[in-house]
Amino acid sequence: MTQNDFRNSEARLGLYLILPAVVLVILVVILPIISGIQISFTSQRVIGSEFETVGLKNYLDLFGDKNFIASLGRSAVWVIANGLFQTVISLLIALLINQPFRGQNFVRTWILLPWAVPAAVTAILWRWMFDATSGIINTSMMGLGVLEKPLLFLANPEIAGISLTFVNSWRYVPFLTIIFLASLASVPEEELEAAKVDGAGVWSVLYPHLTLSTTYIV
Repeated sequence: MTQNDFRNSEARLGLYLILPAVVLVILVVILPIISGIQISFTSQRVIGSEFETVGLKNYLDLFGDKNFIASLGRSAVWVIANGLFQTVISLLIALLINQPFRGQNFVRTWILLPWAVPAAVTAILWRWMFDATSGIINTSMMGLGVLEKPLLFLANPEIAGISLTFVNSWRYVPFLTIIFLASLASVPEEELEAAKVDGAGVWSVLYPHLTLSTTYIV
């Protein structure tokens, strides 16, 4: 067997190995998406029922719905708020724990705990903590005299978004912190010292490495 034959056999073996995954993705992801797009141009509401083609009518009705536009705006605020808040907080924590201190290894090891907690457990935990009658947050703040009556963290439209943003950030900030920390830790100490001796400011020293971290996140 020549080298080219060996490479061709390896290529065929690779194709055979990934073929089940490709078929699964096509059946579970791609075909449902195509089917959904096709149905969106019809009047069909229940699978198997009679329908007629309506063209772009469904989309025109959708974007003419005030509730949909409001939901779209809330979704945009959710994405931007979570992105900015998580990035800033993660960066600050990474800069803090990147400094030498006693128990540094312990903190770096256990900081991922919130991210490792299953989403269902996180939801149950924070729902109990936000509870207006028995939640630890309202109980503690009322006990300290900060609040006169409990806050409805999840029922009040004015603060529900902020509460959910905080919970989502609590879960994902540790993961982003590790990404930032890995980038900061990869910088040789000699380079940082040389930059400081040359008169570089804090931002000038950190900017290239933070750019690399952000690239990893994206």
